Amino acid sequence: MAGYHHASRSWRRIAHFYGVMMIALAASMTAAAGETAPSADHQSKPRLTKLASQGKARLPIVIAAGASERTRAAAATLADYLGRISGAKFQITPGDGTAGIALGTPADFPSAAPRPPQGWSEDARRREDYLLRTHDAGVWMIGNTELAVEHAVWDLLYRLGYRQYFPGEHWEIVPQQPELAIAVDTFEQPDYHARRIWYGYGPWDYAAEPYRKWCAKNRAVNGIELRSGHAYDGIINRNKAVFAQHPEYLGLVGGERKSTKFCIGNPAVRQLVIDDALEQLRKNPELDSISVDPSDGLNWCECEACKALGSITDRAVTLANAVAEAVNEHRPGTVIGMYAYSGHSPPPSIRVHPQVVISVATAFIHGGHTVEELMRGWQAQGATLGIREY
Repeated sequence: MAGYHHASRSWRRIAHFYGVMMIALAASMTAAAGETAPSADHQSKPRLTKLASQGKARLPIVIAAGASERTRAAAATLADYLGRISGAKFQITPGDGTAGIALGTPADFPSAAPRPPQGWSEDARRREDYLLRTHDAGVWMIGNTELAVEHAVWDLLYRLGYRQYFPGEHWEIVPQQPELAIAVDTFEQPDYHARRIWYGYGPWDYAAEPYRKWCAKNRAVNGIELRSGHAYDGIINRNKAVFAQHPEYLGLVGGERKSTKFCIGNPAVRQLVIDDALEQLRKNPELDSISVDPSDGLNWCECEACKALGSITDRAVTLANAVAEAVNEHRPGTVIGMYAYSGHSPPPSIRVHPQVVISVATAFIHGGHTVEELMRGWQAQGATLGIREY
């Protein structure tokens, strides 16, 4: 997993410890290009803004009169922690964002919210963008979405010394700073748009809520929900009647149509998988992505039509590309997820659709490649990359 650009080297060390030493780590999507950048109209030097002094808050926390419940909750969290750090009581008041600690989205403060270098956007990959800037009259904490507003809260607190090193109250560090001030002018985007620490069977009940809080406080939550798990079996189960009527849709192995791999060389199979993906989106319009990762194991189709498509990886990519093309005509921006794993781990010889995200596995890979070689090979074919760690 990766954090945010400014994010703190401490965060990166924590993520590495969690991912390598404790539990499996899965991170997907491309790294955001470039370094942390100030907004387009940034100051040559950030203003030093006093937040609290001698037990008194110097600024209120300002939210829009029509702020959402989620933003109001984020403001309450900010007020609570600023108070615990400084010993002062921070009021939450409505306002236009021109003064005070303005917390909200661009829509909350349309006349006051500054813009980042590339502006604000509804692109799913911009959901976690936020801007922190101190100025003569206060602080702007502007998030592109409500999720980004929450990120801005935890980032500001981090810069003031707050830490949640591991889940649980014993690992929470709340500094004591009666004289509280900050100077900042930064625009933040995540290095990875989808990231999570994967518990093999999920956290136990007692650990679930502390873990959720740890993720929120360290901005280790997903802006995009990437689906990339084994999908062929699910497609078969959702279309049992069709596969029963057309056994030729299944992979040919040893002269029998019995594999959970598809006969991808059959155009009707590719259309079935496209139709299945579109149906998933129809039933759940909130989905960010659809997985077309092959079923686990091998047993790929041995028919001549499939062989003509090229390597096992080329076949899997051919299907993923077809789904990506059709789905994005229907709903632009939808991501198609797939692993580089097992028989389909070697890089393909064909180009990968830009909306297909390939999560390169770090184990159970074929072809004698290192993980680095796999990533370079897939990237050379245009793949958007992620890592599936074990």
